[in-house]
Amino acid sequence: VKMKWFQIRIVHRILATNVILHSMKVAPDDLCSFCGEEKDSIQHIFVTCRYVLTFWESLKDAALLPPVSGFFQHQLPTKAVMNRML
Repeated sequence: VKMKWFQIRIVHRILATNVILHSMKVAPDDLCSFCGEEKDSIQHIFVTCRYVLTFWESLKDAALLPPVSGFFQHQLPTKAVMNRML
């Protein structure tokens, strides 16, 4: 249930990133909480942040999966794709 809730928030782009929180005057700035180098968007959090890429590579190594670098070159799934996954 929690994963479905999380997926819905990503698909509808309503995950509370620092960009959104900063516009609501909740966060002090709109930069990534991990690297502090780029704006904190959904794509940045899951795909382009250098700290997150390190996490994905560590997870891949722990699970003995093939390289993930090609997978993360793509855009986030569309709403239609995510709905089919739910």
